[in-house]
Amino acid sequence: MGNDTSISAPLTKNGNSDPDREFIAGLFRLGIFSVLYIVSIGASLFLGGTGDVAPFWFPSGIFLSLLLIAKRESWGVAVPLFLLLNLLCRLFVGEKLLLGALFAVSDGVEAVLGARLLLRYLGGAFYLDSLRGVFGFVVLWALVATAAGALIFTGASCYFGGGADFMGLWQGVWAARAVGVLLSSPLVFVCAGGGVDLGPRGIRIAELVLFIAGAILLGALIFRGTYVEHIYPWMYLAFPPLFWASMRFGLMGAALFPPVVVLSAVWSIGTGDGGILACHNYGACLIRFQFYACVMSVTSLVLGAVIATGRRTGRALRESESHKGAILASAPECIIALDRFGAVIEFNPAAEAMFGYTRGRALGLYLEDLVCTRTADADLDLFAGKGGGISPRWSGSRSREGTRTTPPFRPS
Repeated sequence: MGNDTSISAPLTKNGNSDPDREFIAGLFRLGIFSVLYIVSIGASLFLGGTGDVAPFWFPSGIFLSLLLIAKRESWGVAVPLFLLLNLLCRLFVGEKLLLGALFAVSDGVEAVLGARLLLRYLGGAFYLDSLRGVFGFVVLWALVATAAGALIFTGASCYFGGGADFMGLWQGVWAARAVGVLLSSPLVFVCAGGGVDLGPRGIRIAELVLFIAGAILLGALIFRGTYVEHIYPWMYLAFPPLFWASMRFGLMGAALFPPVVVLSAVWSIGTGDGGILACHNYGACLIRFQFYACVMSVTSLVLGAVIATGRRTGRALRESESHKGAILASAPECIIALDRFGAVIEFNPAAEAMFGYTRGRALGLYLEDLVCTRTADADLDLFAGKGGGISPRWSGSRSREGTRTTPPFRPS
């Protein structure tokens, strides 16, 4: 899991951070996110068309990703800058100054609230490679923080616009922001390398390009049809490739596949005569599509977290086994480990030299099988000793390999 919410600062040769290089890297990162933020605003407004509410609001996810990646000290610069960019974009499309300012504030409150809740819940570091991180991201940010931002946005719209259905508008804005966050923020965070496992490093570029092309084609084929009543079951044809993408590419595939499919579907819907636009009830079809996008994104994040956890556990187990093997191999003393039935489960080289058994032959045997080289009853009696007191009584049977299937000694 990630241990820091910021990308590693540039280091000098002696291992100390270089303030000048760190400042330049921070400015560069801020510039990249500013461009992404402006593009996401334009894309969201473009997807909204002539409607009152955009079906997806991606800027919230971009804003949150910056706050989670950047250091806390830089929030004082990043938040005002992004609020100003949001306001300028809204003024550019013809929004009134006061209303645009309130809309920008709603985005800022949403991003800051979501970032603070996430960092507090996760102990100061955001990560997506565990179920705890995914749970906090979905609940605290995609549900709670977006609901607060949508409340401010809807209140300003109803107060200055008048005549709007508050609950209906709030639900639409909330759904748009939640979907936008689920689709954009994981992809930006994973691509920025914010302390998460990107999966296998040997990903072939050609395979990744084919994967993206296939996701685009899949989204276009599913949603660009005239038989609108059949789109609902066909939506879920995208889930088998989603599972494969998460298993093959790790968190990168889990974060990349849903937005590619959804954006391809939105493009097909906007340019074709089928899909959601052909529905008799546009609002109901839009809600269904938003719900579908949320389900796909959450499923991919959960699957990616489970796979990342499994890979992390496998690496830890291999490292532990390698460390244990090195200790056993280098120990000069005889080391034999037994299970609860007394069978040998570990046998180091010193034990091989002492008992004359190889490790492969000794595993599964019992200790008396190693000590007693003969198994005749006379030898066993001689080993156990005759006379009063406690003598071992053999209980249980031997398997075909010569190992006992039950504990070898029972006091009598």
